[in-house]
Amino acid sequence: MTQSLQSLKARLLEGKAVFTIAEASQYIDDVLACGAIDTNDRFYRRFFYEFRPLVAIANAVGPPDIRIVFTASGERIDAIFDLGGNNAPRNVEMTTAVDGQREALMMEHLDVHGFAPVLGEIKATGTRAAGNRRIECADVRAYKYPDEISSRMEAALSAKKQKALSNPHYRGAWLGIAIPDFPPAPFKKSRLDPVCSRLLASPEAFVPFSRVFVVSVVGDYLFDSAGIPLTASVR
Repeated sequence: MTQSLQSLKARLLEGKAVFTIAEASQYIDDVLACGAIDTNDRFYRRFFYEFRPLVAIANAVGPPDIRIVFTASGERIDAIFDLGGNNAPRNVEMTTAVDGQREALMMEHLDVHGFAPVLGEIKATGTRAAGNRRIECADVRAYKYPDEISSRMEAALSAKKQKALSNPHYRGAWLGIAIPDFPPAPFKKSRLDPVCSRLLASPEAFVPFSRVFVVSVVGDYLFDSAGIPLTASVR
């Protein structure tokens, strides 16, 4: 299992890498079986916010022989879907509706207390060096989550549209928006579908991208702007 983790790290961080769905899914199983991944490792973001969501998207929309091409660092697009046959390759860009600073504090709280809040304000006081480090969380009701995630998704989409003004690779590309793993699986569809539908109600809302997917970082929820909400799993 550790060998698979190191192999995937090398392939994703050192240059262009090509995967079939079966191969990528096996890597995901093996990496998750290794246990926790250090959130300070740049592989953490590459794996959870790009690799895993992109595999979920490819699994949901592509033919069985689709190949996922992860571009090298510094390229102006995150991945290319080789759809095979007479289909033209499709550029795919990823973004996240995740507050990175908040997530780091959440992980710190999890490490210390064994649990972490998914919603609400979280802030840190003091320092580890002084021995007075403290993570404080505000109590927020789960019903407020749709508003919170809607704001994050809107900001993420807006930022990518702004970048598209100077990046021609985005024109006609697909965009994936990775979101946190919340709410619990039985409630994801009922809570998130209305949020995604409002945000992506019209193709003009996400021009110059031609199609947008909202996918949870664990791959058990996927919304497709093409019109049909899908659920996909990458195990």
